[in-house]
Amino acid sequence: MEREDEGTLVGATIETAESVDAIDEILDVPELGFVFIGPFDLSVSLGHPGELDHPEAEAAVETVRQSAVDAGVPVGGLGFGMDDLNEKAVSGYQILHLGSTTGALQTAIEGWLDAFEGERS
Repeated sequence: MEREDEGTLVGATIETAESVDAIDEILDVPELGFVFIGPFDLSVSLGHPGELDHPEAEAAVETVRQSAVDAGVPVGGLGFGMDDLNEKAVSGYQILHLGSTTGALQTAIEGWLDAFEGERS
């Protein structure tokens, strides 16, 4: 049990307006290993589904990023292409996931539909 406790990393995914509002309290959790920003769910929570470039969504992401960097808590997020990944790495992100599950599924399904030779209704 002691070895498992030593090897366990606990983090929080920030994907609601409420979690952005409570970011300072979240970052104060002892031994918090990281915060991961979920921009798609966050945009939905803010009332702008899928609009990652909406000013309110961008401001929320920046609030979390800057708060985590200032608190010395590693911050993670999604990267959309190499330019975005590189920009995020320079701005303090330490955990980067290329793309998203939703995007990967969409690409796979579109590929399957393109390859389907049967009749579509």
